[in-house]
Amino acid sequence: MNEVFENELELLRTQAAEGNAEGLEQNNVEVYKWWMLAVLQGDRNAEANMEMISARLTVEERTLAEGLVADWITAFQNRSWK
Repeated sequence: MNEVFENELELLRTQAAEGNAEGLEQNNVEVYKWWMLAVLQGDRNAEANMEMISARLTVEERTLAEGLVADWITAFQNRSWK
């Protein structure tokens, strides 16, 4: 990762930990996507979070999120993470 990205990521983590999401728009479709990816990787804690977000989504939004998961898996399944 480059230094600018790492700095921005650290800032977002700090703000999230402090509950300060000012200026950030919550996107439950994206949230659901990332929780689903975590579940698919075997994260047992992620399942409850995914279900909580799922309750906030319409059927169409859930379908969109599942499509995004499929796209992400297709795009990154053969990538080397060295």
